[in-house]
Amino acid sequence: MREEEVIRFYKKEKKLKSLKEAEEKIELFWSALMKALNKEGRVVFKDWGIFEVKEIKPRRVKIPNKKETIYTSAKKVMTFKCGNALRENLNKGEN
Repeated sequence: MREEEVIRFYKKEKKLKSLKEAEEKIELFWSALMKALNKEGRVVFKDWGIFEVKEIKPRRVKIPNKKETIYTSAKKVMTFKCGNALRENLNKGEN
């Protein structure tokens, strides 16, 4: 499902008047989540899961064709660990 389809789905589920309103609400959620992650480094939604910021250290990478070694830069990535209630909800239809 693409972003546009998610926005249309959210509009229909919440019975909103316009796609713009649905998009603004979804964008508000993501911006609040990003601000919280930047401030705290970890956001926990009970039974849903954990969003966390992790640092990736620089690595050495060898390029066989050129016989040269380069180093990647350090960076931060966002990870998500699924909670039990979300996992059970997703697997409900399989049984």
